[in-house]
Amino acid sequence: LKITVKSLDCDGWMGVELKYLAENESGKPIMLQAADLVVNGFMVDPIMSTELPSGESVDSALTIMAEDLEAAGIETIQYLEFNLRVIDSNDWSKSFNTDRIRIETNADPAYTQKVDESGTLLVEQGGVRIIMKELDTRSSYIAAELIVLIENNSGRDISLTVRDVSVNGIMVSPIFYVDVLSGTNAFTELIFLEEELKSNDIVDIKEIELSFDAIDKNDWHTIFETEAIKITFD
Repeated sequence: LKITVKSLDCDGWMGVELKYLAENESGKPIMLQAADLVVNGFMVDPIMSTELPSGESVDSALTIMAEDLEAAGIETIQYLEFNLRVIDSNDWSKSFNTDRIRIETNADPAYTQKVDESGTLLVEQGGVRIIMKELDTRSSYIAAELIVLIENNSGRDISLTVRDVSVNGIMVSPIFYVDVLSGTNAFTELIFLEEELKSNDIVDIKEIELSFDAIDKNDWHTIFETEAIKITFD
């Protein structure tokens, strides 16, 4: 299997596209995906899924949504780092992840990515900080998004979840799960679905109460569990 990076297109249809040529001489069909993408120190969700028949070559791309880069305040891409997930299409049990791959651009090596740490500090524990940025209710297809910045200087790769979440005193089940590698940051959202809030007659969000759980991404051991955190809104 040979992957050759060809270019970085900053004017792609949905955002930035890392274009590459994939060549498969493994003797079996595979699928390629990207995992744990980091751009300038920020975790970003990539769009990448390349089917590669045996003996074939395919031009494809890893896409980074423009809105994700904007949320992180990334205007200049200095580097990308990720693992490739190589999936055996015939036998998924034989799939594997590559070692970390780092691709540096021609941006100034001394460039420092700024991190906007403004907001309300919710958690500071074990080298992990969680900062609430805003409650966004502008979306047309979900009720609200609680946008948070996560900084992980714990020395361990972590996965974050939430539990015991209530809105205006009523228990709800928002969507939230994020991986944050050691030494990186992530902007992400706690998503409240409109259907669930409507079914509980919740029109305006006045108060959110929740707890965060952090586990080791690699061995699944619990790192910390926070007490209940209450957030109020005018």
